Amino acid sequence: MDSLVTDLRQAWRWLVRRPGMTLLAVLTLALGIGPNTAIFSVVNAVLLTELPFENPDRVVCLWSSTPGKTQERMAGPDLRDIQQNSQSFSQIGGFWATSAQVGEEDLTEELPVAAVTAGLFTALGVEPVLGRSIVESDTFDDAEPVAVLSHELWQRRFRGDPAILGESAMIWGQQHVIVGVVPEGLGPFPTVTGEAVRFEVWTPFEASATAGQVRSFKVFQALARLNPGVSIAEAQAELDGIAQRLEREYPENRSRSFRAVPIEEQIVGHFGTGLMALLGAVGFVLMIAGVNVANLLLEQGVARRKEIATRLAIGATSGRISRPLVLEALLLSLGGGSIGLLLGAWGMRLLVAMAPQGVPRLDEVSLDGSVLSVSAACIVLVAALLAVIPSAQLRGVSLGTALGDRSRESTQGRRGRRLVEGLVIIQIASAAVLLVAASLMIRSFARIVAVNPGFDVDQLLTVTLRVPSSIPSDGMFTRQLEERLHTIAGVENVGIVSFLPFGYPGADFRFAAGGPEQLATAESHYTYLRQVSPRYFTAMGMDIVDGRGFTLDDMATEGPPPVIVSRCMAEEGWGEESPVGQTVTFDIYPRPRELSVVGVVSDLQNASLFTPPQSIVYRSGSRRGRPIFAVVRTSGHPDRVAAAVRTAIQQIDPDITVVETRAMRDIVLASVATPRFVRWLAGVLSGLATLLALVGVYGVMACNTARRGREIGVRMALGASPLTIGSRVLRRGLGLAAIGAVVGLVGALVVTRWLGALLYEMSAVDPPSFAVGIVLLLVAVLLACGPLAFKAARTDPLAQLRSE
Repeated sequence: MDSLVTDLRQAWRWLVRRPGMTLLAVLTLALGIGPNTAIFSVVNAVLLTELPFENPDRVVCLWSSTPGKTQERMAGPDLRDIQQNSQSFSQIGGFWATSAQVGEEDLTEELPVAAVTAGLFTALGVEPVLGRSIVESDTFDDAEPVAVLSHELWQRRFRGDPAILGESAMIWGQQHVIVGVVPEGLGPFPTVTGEAVRFEVWTPFEASATAGQVRSFKVFQALARLNPGVSIAEAQAELDGIAQRLEREYPENRSRSFRAVPIEEQIVGHFGTGLMALLGAVGFVLMIAGVNVANLLLEQGVARRKEIATRLAIGATSGRISRPLVLEALLLSLGGGSIGLLLGAWGMRLLVAMAPQGVPRLDEVSLDGSVLSVSAACIVLVAALLAVIPSAQLRGVSLGTALGDRSRESTQGRRGRRLVEGLVIIQIASAAVLLVAASLMIRSFARIVAVNPGFDVDQLLTVTLRVPSSIPSDGMFTRQLEERLHTIAGVENVGIVSFLPFGYPGADFRFAAGGPEQLATAESHYTYLRQVSPRYFTAMGMDIVDGRGFTLDDMATEGPPPVIVSRCMAEEGWGEESPVGQTVTFDIYPRPRELSVVGVVSDLQNASLFTPPQSIVYRSGSRRGRPIFAVVRTSGHPDRVAAAVRTAIQQIDPDITVVETRAMRDIVLASVATPRFVRWLAGVLSGLATLLALVGVYGVMACNTARRGREIGVRMALGASPLTIGSRVLRRGLGLAAIGAVVGLVGALVVTRWLGALLYEMSAVDPPSFAVGIVLLLVAVLLACGPLAFKAARTDPLAQLRSE
């Protein structure tokens, strides 16, 4: 024990006497371990932690699918048909995701709410922690309105009071009796928009509600539990058979199929690929950091060879010499790991704060036991790597070195330098892989943001309104709102719409070009419905490409309102023929409805920049009783008129709630926030890896140049020019970089094939991306070696020869 304490004290003294080397090694390891801790904490919460459902691997999402739309909600009758005819599922439940004003007066909150069928909680295997869940009798017409609260809402609004059962809460302007509280952390739930939502309130979906009874109205997002022993493939085959039968029996089901997707896959989605790519990137960073410190210790070992050989010559054993060296490596690992954990905790909070909306389960990210275990494993791995260095330092040391045999020293030094340079090549190759991957993702993101959304996003303010049902829907409010907002200084145009692009898409309807007879026999097409004011297209910067736009008379017409169709809807329904003046029939409950097409408008990206334009039909009208949206075209930055817009709306009617004002550009950028976030992190990590690799290159080249000081002095004394000396140093550094770049290119060809799901309309083997990554690396190495070459070129040969 005394010997161990002595060795530990000796190791500590050696590190303290070399503060520069010690600080560099500790910070390098911290920069490797910190990002690993931060990224893994997110991966652990999002990907590795099970969902809070019973056997979540047996829970699937059921989606309706039509040509061009692989993920749509389910119609109520389809859901019942699957429940009654399927042998694959033990229970099926559906929910309708929305939001509602919960509470009264000053305590009102806009909260995410789910209207659910009785089978939803059973399908999830969830038992309330208080009271009961939604049951079948709650969905009857004469049933008392009830609600189930989330555990978080129960704690926040009701302070966890167990006597809350039987109390009432105002939801949708109606009193609901609270009958239960679900377990803490329930969710998230997948939605049709791709966002995972944690609901705060659950209410019954009325069994007789029109939306749940109409086969053409797809309202439910469905979850089902697989029966024991049934695989996803078997369930999907059964769903295919049910869909084919329903297609034969019902015109509304023509071209409609069903899909079963594991709930974990549905919630994680594309986040999984991006997070695993980032986890691989920080793994490379950790490897580069470890190799960097190993190189540093090897170079220090070369300087200590004479000391080691001398101690061997006077009788010290290899074990006695190596123990302090091993302890030095362990102390460096522990120091770097400790600071790395602190950086990881800070980085974790930064990631959560900067992460875009929609990343599921971010609220569960923490430095729990799993994260700390992985971080500890990283520290142990680095410590094991560094502990090998003392054996490399002792190997080949002989008494001849201690006696000053330079030829022997040269041979042993050459062998050590080859090991050091080999590690440098590994660093450069790893950095090359990350730079190429980052270049690919950045170029892919540039393609995404270059997509034309179909309207002018600049200088456009969006306003989300909640309009009470007391306001008439005769168009008067819409005209009054447009005219009042138009008087605000800086406002150029105003339009009203029922749903904004890049938001909730609303319901889609089956349509056919022609009358009801075509709807019953023709191939089914689906379109989204938008109610707009006459100025909407002008305010959005969209073009009428055929026919005419809406007028104020269209809003006041007694008969069926005319419609304007998007360009892609016109192509789906009429091909190359103009739809203007023709009839279109929509499958709308309780009977099909014929409308006249008066114009065709340009397409826009309704869902996201990733997906092609969707079919949309526009009708002139207004909505009430639920949010509507105003789009305000401004002469300057949209935020400058936001306050005036809020004031003007309150002056029209104080009962109108302005839920949100937001620049349209911010909405568009938010739709690509996740790929932007992943690509930003990839760029940061590749930059960090390159920096660590360059530190390694610089350190090795600096030590190599210092060791060759006598040789450089002799060469200059014999007539070598400073340019020749400097170019030799540069060639040495660039030679290592070139070998590392070649190895990195091969590695990138393998690794980047896994990034295909993250790339938009480009190949994983994109020559410009590869070229950019490699050129950036070589330029960085050139900049790192340049000062050393300049210093070597200014060597004083007389001073070097005198020092020898």
